[in-house]
Amino acid sequence: MAQNFLSDIQLGDNIYIRLGDRTFGDLNLYHNGTNSFIDNHTGNVYIRNFSDDKNIHLQSDDGSGGMTDYIVVHGSENIVKFQEHTRHLDNKEARFGTGSDLKIYHDGTNSYLDNARGDLYVRNNKDDADIIFQSDDGSGGLATYFYLDGGSVNTRFVRHARFTDGYQLQLGNSADMAIFHSGTNSFIQNATGDLYIDNDKDDGDIIFRSDDGGGGKTTYFALDGGLERNIFYKTIRINGAGAGYLKTDANGDVSIDTSTIEDTLQTVTDRGASTDNAITISTSTNRTLTLDYTSGTGSYSLMSFKQSGTEQFRLWGSYTDNYLSFYNDQASVHQLKLNSDGSTAFAG
Repeated sequence: MAQNFLSDIQLGDNIYIRLGDRTFGDLNLYHNGTNSFIDNHTGNVYIRNFSDDKNIHLQSDDGSGGMTDYIVVHGSENIVKFQEHTRHLDNKEARFGTGSDLKIYHDGTNSYLDNARGDLYVRNNKDDADIIFQSDDGSGGLATYFYLDGGSVNTRFVRHARFTDGYQLQLGNSADMAIFHSGTNSFIQNATGDLYIDNDKDDGDIIFRSDDGGGGKTTYFALDGGLERNIFYKTIRINGAGAGYLKTDANGDVSIDTSTIEDTLQTVTDRGASTDNAITISTSTNRTLTLDYTSGTGSYSLMSFKQSGTEQFRLWGSYTDNYLSFYNDQASVHQLKLNSDGSTAFAG
């Protein structure tokens, strides 16, 4: 039979309220003169609140003589709220997941965030907000090293990024481009498509510099975006080429011609190029221009004088008939012919 008490029941220190059939009770409540105890000896302990949408509050002293909530089990929100800080001692883990899949702890020296199942996501769902990674700034303060910029949708580094020797900065879905230092040399490697080096600044240049032989840097050549030309500031050497002359063919390909200057000039003539500039042969002694026929199917050497592409006059040297003539293309006549026997012929 239930017993109703209409006034307080006060039990002295170390006097137990014993509940259950077990000898000395399955559940005991008592105060030992210093502290209060709830002791359970059989089964689990349930603390339940059957009142709809109500809470269970775990309260204690607030450090100033009052009371405050430390843990609140919210029946209306279906959530447990910690109203004060929680502290996990060294090597005591905060575990998450049915299989303790995620652990957060401090081992007394370092802090750890360990994931044992699936991927690890760090997310910020706030519109245009960032995820910011900070560490010591080397002077006892904090500094941002890089952050994920949710407003600009990019990753920003605000400190240097250093890759250890032999480890690459890889770009492309298949690591198509790599930049790295081997410990001895630096490399830019491309494995897919062409490699472009662009400067989108109007009239801007692309400048190639290296050591100047004295511990400084100097420019060796530049792509001048304002002048639209390649400018070389140092001597150009083509390895594997002997002494000769730099020339281009009809396709614009550059090569070294190791033949004589006379053959090189013939190559320029054969190419059909035109120029508004004069060709000057200059030395500190005698100046000589030689047209030397050695062998082949040709029968003469000539110099042609044109106007808008039309022949006007030619200085004509015949190997087979042994004469030198001044030929008028408009009249189709040798106006002056100097024969090898010393005779001279005039036309007109």
